[in-house]
Amino acid sequence: NRLPGAFETLPEVFHANGFETFSVADNLNICGEMGFDQGFDHFATFRYQGAEEINRRITSWQKEIDAADRAFVYLHYMDPHKP
Repeated sequence: NRLPGAFETLPEVFHANGFETFSVADNLNICGEMGFDQGFDHFATFRYQGAEEINRRITSWQKEIDAADRAFVYLHYMDPHKP
């Protein structure tokens, strides 16, 4: 189920076009081991820690995001899946 390295991902396209790329995911499957880190300069995965942890991590990168000429940010929340 690993994303093949030969596939060009959206973050790789953004990165190749001068964007600094950031990703924070709260889904165990959205991880480097599965190839989802392709093209990201900054990448973090959590195991169902909730929106507060996702927000805390992306906020810790705020200076880098602000300093980038252009930034692509991907956030993957699991909270909407809760009952």
